[in-house]
Amino acid sequence: WEDAGGGIAACHAGVVKGYARLEGDGTFRDPTGKFNASAACKQGTGFFRLTWCTDFGDALYSSSMVIEQSSAMGNVQVRAMATTHIDVQIFDACGSAGDAAIQVIAIGDQ
Repeated sequence: WEDAGGGIAACHAGVVKGYARLEGDGTFRDPTGKFNASAACKQGTGFFRLTWCTDFGDALYSSSMVIEQSSAMGNVQVRAMATTHIDVQIFDACGSAGDAAIQVIAIGDQ
């Protein structure tokens, strides 16, 4: 597709290159709730790995995560980033790991 400047938007680093909505059990929310995400896997309590279909050019891409509103969890953070995947960890308000539905987006060079 083309952006307003006539360039190919998929090639621009500032365009969202991947996203997913994950359930607390590590599965995708629904088939349309993901883009460029090939797999989601629960690695442990509150610890999820999201694997990208198309690798990023390096592990310096930007990401943003949010916990679904219905959760009592208080914090989600990046555990590790690689060109092929991102690992995220969820904590409750007391700092204990816990499971919750989350949304993850990634922006960067592919």
